[in-house]
Amino acid sequence: MVRRLVLVAALLFALSLGACRGDVEAPPELLVPIVAQIRDDSAVVTRGSVAQIRRLSGITRVDLVPLNFGAAAAHFCEFYVRLGDVVYEGQLLARLDFTGTEERIARQEERIATIISRNALDNRIRALDIDIRSYGNDHTATRDIENARLELTFAREQQALALRHEEDYLADLQQSLLLSNLYAPVSGTITYIADVRTGSWISPFFELLHIAPMDAPVFIEYIGGTNLRRFGVRTVAHIGNTEYDIERRTLSRDEAQRFDRQPIRFSFDRPVEYPIGTFVSIYIYDEWEEDTLRIPRNALFFSSDVGFYAYRFKDSELVRAYLAIGPQTETYVAIVSGLEEGELVYVRR
Repeated sequence: MVRRLVLVAALLFALSLGACRGDVEAPPELLVPIVAQIRDDSAVVTRGSVAQIRRLSGITRVDLVPLNFGAAAAHFCEFYVRLGDVVYEGQLLARLDFTGTEERIARQEERIATIISRNALDNRIRALDIDIRSYGNDHTATRDIENARLELTFAREQQALALRHEEDYLADLQQSLLLSNLYAPVSGTITYIADVRTGSWISPFFELLHIAPMDAPVFIEYIGGTNLRRFGVRTVAHIGNTEYDIERRTLSRDEAQRFDRQPIRFSFDRPVEYPIGTFVSIYIYDEWEEDTLRIPRNALFFSSDVGFYAYRFKDSELVRAYLAIGPQTETYVAIVSGLEEGELVYVRR
């Protein structure tokens, strides 16, 4: 009896389990393709660019016109412009203190006026004396009159020569006074003003101001701290979302002489109108292939016996493919031959 009850209970328990599970059988385990199994260790041969790039910094600039007082040396008087001012050609920008020269000019002008007045009076008196003597008929007096006229002519020539020397000296003083005024040679923007104050001594050819001409072409100047020795196969400038091909700009002899350390400058491939001081990202391409087949760098193998090769997947197996390659970077290798676009290659991890 007990045995029968145990069998019945076991049967009921089995039926209850079947009711909970239902009649649906568990699905068989899916077969995963070999490509999916190894997808973390593979890559597709694609077409694109292969580039090894260095990123540098620069700013936009224009050729500046440095201004000085030339060979003049004197105490500084004052500036008539401020940094950032837009000036026109011929505008007075700064002045040296030539007070002593101005005083000498005033004295010289008075001296010349006095000489002219004195000479005129002396000549008038001599001419009147000759006229008075002319009333007599004495032969001796006639000779004296002729001599007096010759002496008057000679005196006038001497006066003219002396006066010319005085006027030349005045012209030199006035010319030197012109050196005390610094005028704008072109229209543009003041980009630099030297830190000098009234009364400071200004040496010959000391640069006081820089002007950026209005129509001067914009270029890029490298502002990094490292010394560039390699310029790669391509150089590109990025300003905002715009890209420009740029090239190294050679300095003229006059430009080079102005710098202790020559700046590195680049020219745009087309005219631009960016404000001076605009930040520029400079990309130097040490390696560059614009449109080529490529694989990841760690998919490339090398053997001294066979050269470069990669493993491609064929019928779920790895097959060696011998390669001719182009530029290599830290990321990609350009493929010249040996693989086709879309093929799957093995990648080392």
